[in-house]
Amino acid sequence: MPTDFSKPGYYVHADTRCAYKRLIARGRSLRVFNVDEFGLPWVRFRFKRKNGTWEHHELAINDDSWVRVRRR
Repeated sequence: MPTDFSKPGYYVHADTRCAYKRLIARGRSLRVFNVDEFGLPWVRFRFKRKNGTWEHHELAINDDSWVRVRRR
């Protein structure tokens, strides 16, 4: 988890915290699909719901919890 998440008074939406936990638990890398005008890389990911449908997400990487991996 990002170190900012544990700072006193720092607010993180419960859905965002849940997404981080699920991404960490599955242990796979994510591909950056865009770098915005502020230089932030964006990733896309999806989770399968209990009913079999997919929930789709996009997330800007603006914290210290990410590590760049070698390209396959």
